Amino acid sequence: MDYRRLRRRAEQATKEGRREEFLLEEIGCAYVDAWGTTIPTRAPKGTAMADPEYRNNLSLRKLFEAVVPNGLEVISNLDDPNFNLTRLSEAGEVNTGMFANITGQLVFNTILQSYEQEDFAFTRAIPSVTTRFIRGEKIPGISFPSDQNQIIPEGHGYPSVGLTEEWIQTPVTVKRGSRIDVTKETLISDLTGELLTKAGAIGLSLGQNQENRACDCVVDEGTTTHRYRRNDAAALATYDDNTGGHTWDNLQASNALVDWTDLEAADLLLSAILDPSTNEPVMIQSTMLVCTKQLENTALRIRNATETTVATPGYATTDNPTVTKMSGGPYAGGFDILTSRRLQLRMTTDTSWFWGDVRNAFRHMQIWPITTVQRPPSADAEFDRDIVWGSKTSVMGAYVVVDPRRMVKSTVA
Repeated sequence: MDYRRLRRRAEQATKEGRREEFLLEEIGCAYVDAWGTTIPTRAPKGTAMADPEYRNNLSLRKLFEAVVPNGLEVISNLDDPNFNLTRLSEAGEVNTGMFANITGQLVFNTILQSYEQEDFAFTRAIPSVTTRFIRGEKIPGISFPSDQNQIIPEGHGYPSVGLTEEWIQTPVTVKRGSRIDVTKETLISDLTGELLTKAGAIGLSLGQNQENRACDCVVDEGTTTHRYRRNDAAALATYDDNTGGHTWDNLQASNALVDWTDLEAADLLLSAILDPSTNEPVMIQSTMLVCTKQLENTALRIRNATETTVATPGYATTDNPTVTKMSGGPYAGGFDILTSRRLQLRMTTDTSWFWGDVRNAFRHMQIWPITTVQRPPSADAEFDRDIVWGSKTSVMGAYVVVDPRRMVKSTVA
């Protein structure tokens, strides 16, 4: 793609009031066409943003000169204290809309890459649900007593089943974000690397914060705003014995993760938990073992077992014990493993582990996902701080426990 086509696409998007999505390979090709540079235009995963070397070679100044009409002349006048780019843009003498459009895409891609790192496993494991209730909402649900399907004699009417309204109260959502500005000095000195470093730092900070909050929600540590609140009752700890308002037992003590028998103990405790309305076992759709990195290999050994040996009795005796071997293991291939290097820090221990249906026990109530909005031309911003272009990035939401009866915690002590 040549830079003229790039300019036309950006200009059309500006006229229509939308943001054009540019692959960074296209920007790289435009550079090559306009300047004859040797910037690479391919990256291993299909977009140039996947290659750090590509970002290091990008030139913000050359991009400005390529896509802004008379850009070379404009940028050469930026060091003049009396040169007002905003005034010229508002007068229609200089059109910087396409530069802002492309730069915004460049910055957003950098932020998004840092925000969606593979290391943020808990963020990916918990589903996000869009909501419009900033101060929290009541998630409704209808439950009904089980075993109400009665035998109906001939000619008799069908019995009605009474329904009971239930709800889960979600916490107040919180907005988090930051902004990034491009000054005249950035363009004149062509500090592209500095701009993208700042963009990456914004994405990383937002991503780390969300991952920490996701971890806290699963293990019930740190802040407790995520805790379970049913039918206007007080917030309850996610894991506890059957005591007080916590009317079920999902805390297995003295159950260090060593082999499949420890997993069985947690699984049996989970199977014994009943739905508070139907008095039926809680439906578990999928199981996941949540553990620290220190326990990951143990979890992998249990899941990937190819043979299990059981000795009866399982200790030394004067008689010969009966040894039974079976192919695979009771839980071989039957669960997913969720782990993170930050989990130990969030719990201040590396021995506790969790078992259950993570995807249906927790939710991320999201007002909006990570979003970048560009700053419109501002004479005040340019006059006060020589800001040519800027954007803000934010995300708004909160984590909540929607069904703690789908999870069990095991501890060593």
